[in-house]
Amino acid sequence: MNAYVQTPMTLEDLKKVDYTGAKPVDFWIQSPYNDIDPEFIKLPRSMSQLRYAIFKGIATEHLRTSFTCLKEYPGEFKNEQRFDFVGWYDKYPDYEGAALDFFIRGSSNNEIMRDILKAVFQEKFQYLQPYRTSLFQFDLRLKLRLKNGEILHINNEGVGHFRYEA
Repeated sequence: MNAYVQTPMTLEDLKKVDYTGAKPVDFWIQSPYNDIDPEFIKLPRSMSQLRYAIFKGIATEHLRTSFTCLKEYPGEFKNEQRFDFVGWYDKYPDYEGAALDFFIRGSSNNEIMRDILKAVFQEKFQYLQPYRTSLFQFDLRLKLRLKNGEILHINNEGVGHFRYEA
């Protein structure tokens, strides 16, 4: 008899998983205001779409400075794809709310998950409430089907505490 035991994984455990052949099977995010555009929360069909969805939940300034797989101008990578973003908490005030194009390098699933884990768990954001201190600003519940059929649950509950300061 196969017994399935679900045990909590640490960030270090998640970094060691082989994500080759993994696919998103469930995706849920929510903002502090419950005001997320339905287009933003559609289930990504690929790992690159999942990375894009996660990147949309990061302040523009941090996208520019925290990820080497993303550039503002085409031609930086041999295998790149253009994605649309909306600027927010940008170091350039004119870009607040502006439609911005970024070019994201094609990557293996393991490279994509390194970016996703960094986005979801790295604490770097320094703005005030209601935002998290992690790069990714929203509540996340994610399920991935690994190549061996296992379902991996990832969430950011308790990560990037909310900062309530005057």
